[in-house]
Order: sequence, then structure tokens, then C-alpha cells
Amino acid sequence: MKKFIAALTLILPLSASAIGIPAFTNAADARAYRALLQEYPLEIASFDGTTETPEVVAEFKSDWEAYIKGTKDLPAKWLVGHSWSTQLSDYFRDLSPSNMPVEVKDLIELRGRIDSQAEHSIKDPILYSQQRLGSAVVKAIQENKMAVNIYAGDVETLPGALKVSPAHIHFLPSPYDSWGLRKVYVASGTKSEAGRYVLVTPPSREYLLHYAMMFEYLGISVKKAIFNIADQERQVRRLAGQFEAIKAELARKKVKIDVLALGYYGIFRSEKLGLKRVTDQYLLSDGLTVQVLREIVDGKSINYLIVKSDLAIWGESSSKLIEAAMVLAPRSVLFMGSAGGINRKTNVYDITVPSEFKLLGNSIPVQNNVGLGMEGFIGPLPKVLMHATHGHTNSPIEQTKEFVTRKIMEGIDTYDVEQNLIAKAVVAYNLKNGTDVQFGAINLITDKPKSFLYDWAHEHDLTNIDVREKSVARIRAVNLALQAVRAAHVGHQAISCEAVFAAQ
Repeated sequence: MKKFIAALTLILPLSASAIGIPAFTNAADARAYRALLQEYPLEIASFDGTTETPEVVAEFKSDWEAYIKGTKDLPAKWLVGHSWSTQLSDYFRDLSPSNMPVEVKDLIELRGRIDSQAEHSIKDPILYSQQRLGSAVVKAIQENKMAVNIYAGDVETLPGALKVSPAHIHFLPSPYDSWGLRKVYVASGTKSEAGRYVLVTPPSREYLLHYAMMFEYLGISVKKAIFNIADQERQVRRLAGQFEAIKAELARKKVKIDVLALGYYGIFRSEKLGLKRVTDQYLLSDGLTVQVLREIVDGKSINYLIVKSDLAIWGESSSKLIEAAMVLAPRSVLFMGSAGGINRKTNVYDITVPSEFKLLGNSIPVQNNVGLGMEGFIGPLPKVLMHATHGHTNSPIEQTKEFVTRKIMEGIDTYDVEQNLIAKAVVAYNLKNGTDVQFGAINLITDKPKSFLYDWAHEHDLTNIDVREKSVARIRAVNLALQAVRAAHVGHQAISCEAVFAAQ
């Protein structure tokens, strides 16, 4: 049978030769694959990790488009010396995934349900979804009538979970590979089995539902959405083993972790805060980087293990990370992140300090030690809401006006996708081990979802971010959290609110 695209040729990066596209024997596969490839230069142009000038990116885009059309091969110069060169080289190796055995009992099929006709809280939910799924990917799926699958698990178990041959799996290049998001085209296997687009996410229920609901909102049916719980359990065991190794090294240095801090990693490491580095950065699996920092307050040391994830942490992925890190036996867990503010008490880039955490209508039996640490603060705290009630959501895309209205009627002030799951994980750890690990949380309001009660008009939201104002607000949040942690760990003391933001 005739092949519709030139065969793949692997070469040395510095060769004068160039590289062609993998071959398909089915014309529909070839068309669909080429259409999906159009997303790559768009992602590079908007990706935070791209360091090249717009002119260089535009040149690459032009070469990439010619490569897709088949008018010329991609120049090999793009495989060396650019921020995307490594991922592009990996793509051209066209490596099939290993075929790790999968047990049916470990596969859970989920369904993301959303009423796409309902009035939405996000100003432009279509744009929000297209930005996260990829506008060219959405167009390719719609025009080529591709089936869509989502798999929340490891790529090694993908063939077994989908019951396809590894030879039919073709990874698409994407800078978001580093976030744990893998875009895949599965070629047709028989005359009755059409090709399909598969999005592979980290093993997380909420992550899967987040993407499934965005596809459904755009009118694209997700034929299969599978969560592999065994992959999630393996991830926790893998990370727990690595944290055990860090614990052993810290024990040799006689260092005990006081605070396990998740969020705003770069701000914690900044010299302005004055925290001293106790260790180098540890590079763990699953995209994690951690480091131990220390400060001395009133002659007492506070050791922080700060955590950064290059993978996109979403939903219970955060709580599973905390579950694995608890082998370090910290005195407290501190979470700082973004949240939606749904009442009139807050504005975008304000800070909230919850005193109640509600999940599925029930309050989680935990106190916020950030709030407790702030009891000794003297004076007003501008743009800070104390004693907030924090709720949970799987995804911004599920937040129709009816959804938000219901949350307001339940007394919720703010919500996000992970904070309450982390609080629940800390409570579960304490109950299981008879410990008293404290939990602290502070939120940065990044959007004001609309409801039938409040129709906010704000120029900034999830699709239009004021980068500078958000950055300043993050620094305020960290300063506030640190002052509260110091008071909670060293002892309550009167602190001027002017001093709280002095390092800003």
C-alpha cells in the first residue's frame, strides 16, 4: 500500500541532512497526524520555558509548517541549542512505550459531565478550554472527526490500558511533556478501528476530570477516560522512597524538618526573605525538586523543606505528594496557592486565610495554624480576608453560574482544586499514626467566578493575568505565611502588621 508521508530518518544533529515525518499506511492517519502537529509551534510561542526571541520562534514555525506540509524536511539545526531541542530530539526517535502489564481491577472509567448550555462563571469558557487543550488540537479533532481518550496513568501502562499495540502509538512533541502531559496519536489498527487522539495526564482523578470536562464543554465527546489507580499508588511509593533517602541524609546532618511547604518555591529561595540554604536542591522523580532552608527566630531554628513540581499538580496529586513526603515527619504542612473568590469580601489578587475547610458539604476537622499564628498581629491587614470558609472544585470549567451560586449559599468564600484534599490527607495521617502534624494554608485570589447572585466586572481573570500585580501579591502571601509560621512555631508574640510586609 502507498505511504503518504516520507519515512522517518534518524540522523546526527549536526548532519547536513534533515529529518522527515514518520510514515503511515493510512491516509486518514496521515491527515490527522499532520493536523495535530500544527499545535507544537503555538505551544512553544506561549510556553514559559521558551527563551528564544519571537523572531527565532517565527522562523521555527515557518520551517515546522513546511515540514508538516511535506514541502521540505525540518532543518537539523533545530535539534541543537534551543529550549525545545531536547524534546524535539526525543520526538524524532519515535520511541514506542514499553508495554507494562495492566490489571483490569486497577482501571477506573470516569466521565466528565458538564452542561455546555448553562451560563458560565468564566468570562470566556471556550477560550479557557481551547488555551488548555490547544486550539490547533481542538480544530484537528473536530475537522478529522477523531475519537478522544484521556488516560490518567503512566505511558508504560498506556498500551495495556487502551488495548493497543505499542507500534500504533505515536507521541506528539510538546513542551508540556515536562509537566507530565503527553499528547499521543494512536494510529488505526484495523479497517474498523479509526485513529484517535489520547491525552495522557499524571495519575489523578481530578486531573482527568478537568480535561474531560473541557473537551465535553467544547462539544467533543471523550469516548474513554481511564484512571489507573495502581500507577498512582506506584507514584506514592516511589516518592516516599526518595523522601526516605533525604530523611536519612538530613539525619546525618542532624537536621529535622519543621515545615513542609508547597507553593511559591522561587519566592522562598529568594535572598530577600533571608532564609539560609541548608542543602542543595534534590532532583526527585515525577518532576519534583526540593530543598531545605533554615531561619533563626529568637534563637530557635525553623527548617523548611520547600517543594517545587515541574509537573502540573492538580487535585489529589497534591495530597498524594504530601502523603509521600510525610515520611519526613514534619511538625506542620504549609500550602500556598491560587483560589477563586466568590463573594463580595475579596477582589482579584487579595489574600485569604481560611478558618474552615469544607469537602462534600462536611467540615474537615483541622485548624489553620497560619490563622492561629496571626492572632498576635496588631493593626489592619489590607487586602487580606481572615476567617474564610474554603471549598473544593474539580476544575474551573465545571463552575457554571448555578454551581457558584450553590457554593455561595453553602457559605463558601473561596475554593480551589487541591487545598482541602491536602488538609484531609494531614488529618488522615494524624489519625493513622497518632501524631499532631499541623496544617496551614493561605490563598491568593486569582479570579472572581460569576454567579446568579454576583456578576463581577474585573479586567483580570484566569485568561487575562496581570503578571506584575500577581507577582507582588504572591510575595505578600509568602511574607504573611512566614510571619504566621514564626509566631506559631516560636511562640505567639505581638507583631506589627507593617512589619509583616516589610520585606515586600
